Amino acid sequence: MTKSEIASSLLKTIRECCKGQDRIVGVEVGVKAGEMSELFLAGEQRLHLYMVDRWKPADPASDYAKTGDTAANATKKAFCKWLEQAWAVHNRYWKRSLPLWCEANQAAKILHDHKAFDFVYLDADHSYIGRLAALNDWVPLVRSGGLVAGGLWNSSHGGDGCARAVTEFIREQGFEVEIEHGPHQTWRFIKP
Repeated sequence: MTKSEIASSLLKTIRECCKGQDRIVGVEVGVKAGEMSELFLAGEQRLHLYMVDRWKPADPASDYAKTGDTAANATKKAFCKWLEQAWAVHNRYWKRSLPLWCEANQAAKILHDHKAFDFVYLDADHSYIGRLAALNDWVPLVRSGGLVAGGLWNSSHGGDGCARAVTEFIREQGFEVEIEHGPHQTWRFIKP
């Protein structure tokens, strides 16, 4: 039920941001098994979604691995299973989804010319450094009035790293925005 509640809440905000649009283009960074991707795609027929994940364990020396996050420290076998499940989601929605099997920063470079995403959902590296890097990589690609959102504002494995990174990023950018909190530690703001 958790992921369903999160997707429903985010889709409501995405629809508000995209009133009157025939097409909605978004990015999910940190796809894992594709459960959120499926909920997004099933819940909004106008949505075209880039599904970004490395689908391999984090470098053991990375801040992300050191958080103890099970997704960062899973086995190669687990990642293979998640990749297979995510690809099954893509196969069901192949006309409206595109998986990018690479590091998040590489995907942002690949898509840097787009610069008009309606939303980005960041749910990969929950460390302070990782989340700050993701914000710097992806927020410039979201259009003004688009949604920036993510998972785990505070978590047992990331601590307050996400909260600190988002707050710092907003301050450094000079954005005058309100951070809204959704179900199960999600957060969001509308890009000015």
